Amino acid sequence: MLKICDVKLKQGRFNLSIENLFFKAGDLILLIGPNGSGKTTFLKALAGLINYTGDVFINDTKSESLGFKERAKNFGYLPQRISFSEMLVKDFILLGRFPYTRILSGYSENDFNVAKKTATDFGVCEYLDRDVSGLSQGEFQRVMLAKVFAQSPKVLLLDEPTTSLDIGYKHSVREQILDYKKANKDSVIVISTHEPELFENFSDGFVMLKNGKVFKHGSQNLYSRNDFNELFDLK
Repeated sequence: MLKICDVKLKQGRFNLSIENLFFKAGDLILLIGPNGSGKTTFLKALAGLINYTGDVFINDTKSESLGFKERAKNFGYLPQRISFSEMLVKDFILLGRFPYTRILSGYSENDFNVAKKTATDFGVCEYLDRDVSGLSQGEFQRVMLAKVFAQSPKVLLLDEPTTSLDIGYKHSVREQILDYKKANKDSVIVISTHEPELFENFSDGFVMLKNGKVFKHGSQNLYSRNDFNELFDLK
């Protein structure tokens, strides 16, 4: 479903090198590693937001060959942070449906219904007529999640989706992610997280990154305490 082949890139002094990874349809993969290990860079590369060498295949299609809208239908990316001003929450969430619009047409009734549903799912309907710049970090985090879910991508790339959320919302977001996985059995979900315990027993695999390279990867949560200690240089 998603295959990464010899992806390499350089940003300043940082080098990312991912040789070969394969995720099958239905997988929920945890991306784990210390700050500066390359997690965000890797997700941005998969989303097509930064240039790299190598290939990323979705099914048998090179993602590099996809046009902007087609890539957006296939890859949805939730960043850690983003700055927007003078935009209503309802319009921001609706942006997730932009890949499905046609050149001479606006949003369809289905687009509005999908946006409304994701706003309801993430409990942000009360913010729809507010400006995104006036939201707290936790509120905006949920609004961003609603937007990327409204996009209905085949590959969902989430960069620390539970950051800035209280414990109740962390569990709520986890349930929304699991519901998305259940409803979209041909999807792949990759979650960068410093809270792997939140997804323990729910993930299908993991990738540990360290210094821009794969330290270890495998199925489910099959990494040892020693692996974890060495990954984070714990003694």
